[in-house]
Amino acid sequence: MEQKITIKIKDYFDSALSRSQAKRIVNEIKDYDKAIIDYSYALSIEPEYPNAVYNRSLCYYHKRDYRQALNDARQCQKLGSQINKKYLTKLMSKINEYWSNTK
Repeated sequence: MEQKITIKIKDYFDSALSRSQAKRIVNEIKDYDKAIIDYSYALSIEPEYPNAVYNRSLCYYHKRDYRQALNDARQCQKLGSQINKKYLTKLMSKINEYWSNTK
Protein backbone atom coordinates (compact mmCIF):
# COMPACT_ATOMS: atom_id res chain seq x y z
CA MET A 1 0.00 0.00 0.00
CA GLU A 2 2.73 2.48 0.97
CA GLN A 3 4.58 1.87 -2.32
CA LYS A 4 1.42 2.71 -4.29
CA ILE A 5 1.08 5.98 -2.34
CA THR A 6 4.74 6.78 -2.98
CA ILE A 7 4.34 6.17 -6.70
CA LYS A 8 1.22 8.34 -6.79
CA ILE A 9 3.02 11.17 -4.97
CA LYS A 10 5.91 10.98 -7.44
CA ASP A 11 3.50 10.85 -10.38
CA TYR A 12 1.63 13.87 -9.03
CA PHE A 13 4.70 15.99 -8.41
CA ASP A 14 6.28 14.96 -11.71
CA SER A 15 3.18 15.56 -13.80
CA ALA A 16 3.03 18.57 -16.10
CA LEU A 17 -0.08 19.81 -14.31
CA SER A 18 1.66 19.66 -10.95
CA ARG A 19 4.75 21.45 -12.29
CA SER A 20 2.60 24.22 -13.73
CA GLN A 21 0.64 24.47 -10.47
CA ALA A 22 3.87 24.52 -8.45
CA LYS A 23 5.31 27.22 -10.71
CA ARG A 24 2.13 29.23 -10.34
CA ILE A 25 2.20 28.92 -6.55
CA VAL A 26 5.86 29.87 -6.39
CA ASN A 27 6.20 32.44 -9.20
CA GLU A 28 2.83 34.13 -9.51
CA ILE A 29 1.14 33.78 -6.16
CA LYS A 30 4.43 33.59 -4.26
CA ASP A 31 2.85 31.38 -1.62
CA TYR A 32 6.14 29.87 -0.54
CA ASP A 33 4.73 28.66 2.77
CA LYS A 34 2.08 26.55 1.02
CA ALA A 35 4.62 25.18 -1.42
CA ILE A 36 6.97 24.28 1.46
CA ILE A 37 4.13 22.46 3.20
CA ASP A 38 3.30 20.54 0.01
CA TYR A 39 6.91 19.55 -0.66
CA SER A 40 7.44 18.62 3.00
CA TYR A 41 4.36 16.40 2.84
CA ALA A 42 5.71 14.66 -0.25
CA LEU A 43 9.01 14.16 1.58
CA SER A 44 7.26 12.70 4.62
CA ILE A 45 6.02 9.96 2.31
CA GLU A 46 9.13 9.67 0.12
CA PRO A 47 12.14 11.16 2.00
CA GLU A 48 14.58 10.50 -0.82
CA TYR A 49 12.69 12.39 -3.51
CA PRO A 50 15.20 14.91 -4.95
CA ASN A 51 12.71 17.00 -6.96
CA ALA A 52 10.74 17.85 -3.83
CA VAL A 53 13.92 18.62 -1.87
CA TYR A 54 15.24 20.89 -4.63
CA ASN A 55 11.96 22.74 -5.10
CA ARG A 56 11.58 23.22 -1.35
CA SER A 57 15.11 24.63 -1.32
CA LEU A 58 14.06 27.19 -3.93
CA CYS A 59 11.06 28.17 -1.80
CA TYR A 60 13.24 28.67 1.25
CA TYR A 61 15.59 30.77 -0.87
CA HIS A 62 12.74 33.05 -1.95
CA LYS A 63 11.69 33.39 1.69
CA ARG A 64 15.29 34.43 2.47
CA ASP A 65 15.74 31.42 4.74
CA TYR A 66 19.15 30.74 3.23
CA ARG A 67 20.29 28.31 5.89
CA GLN A 68 17.34 25.99 5.25
CA ALA A 69 17.72 26.47 1.50
CA LEU A 70 21.34 25.35 1.77
CA ASN A 71 20.39 22.36 3.94
CA ASP A 72 17.93 21.21 1.28
CA ALA A 73 20.42 21.86 -1.53
CA ARG A 74 23.00 19.71 0.27
CA GLN A 75 20.39 16.99 0.85
CA CYS A 76 19.52 17.07 -2.82
CA GLN A 77 23.18 16.56 -3.73
CA LYS A 78 23.43 13.65 -1.28
CA LEU A 79 20.52 12.06 -3.12
CA GLY A 80 22.60 12.21 -6.30
CA SER A 81 20.69 15.01 -7.99
CA GLN A 82 22.41 17.79 -9.88
CA ILE A 83 21.95 21.27 -8.44
CA ASN A 84 21.75 24.21 -10.81
CA LYS A 85 25.20 25.81 -10.44
CA LYS A 86 23.80 29.32 -10.91
CA TYR A 87 21.31 28.75 -8.07
CA LEU A 88 24.00 27.32 -5.80
CA THR A 89 26.30 30.28 -6.50
CA LYS A 90 23.49 32.76 -5.72
CA LEU A 91 22.63 30.86 -2.56
CA MET A 92 26.21 30.83 -1.32
CA SER A 93 26.52 34.54 -2.11
CA LYS A 94 23.41 35.31 -0.04
CA ILE A 95 24.71 33.22 2.86
CA ASN A 96 28.10 34.96 2.76
CA GLU A 97 26.36 38.33 2.59
CA TYR A 98 24.19 37.41 5.56
CA TRP A 99 27.17 36.31 7.67
CA SER A 100 29.21 39.40 6.81
CA ASN A 101 26.30 41.65 7.89
CA THR A 102 25.85 39.89 11.23
CA LYS A 103 29.46 40.41 12.36
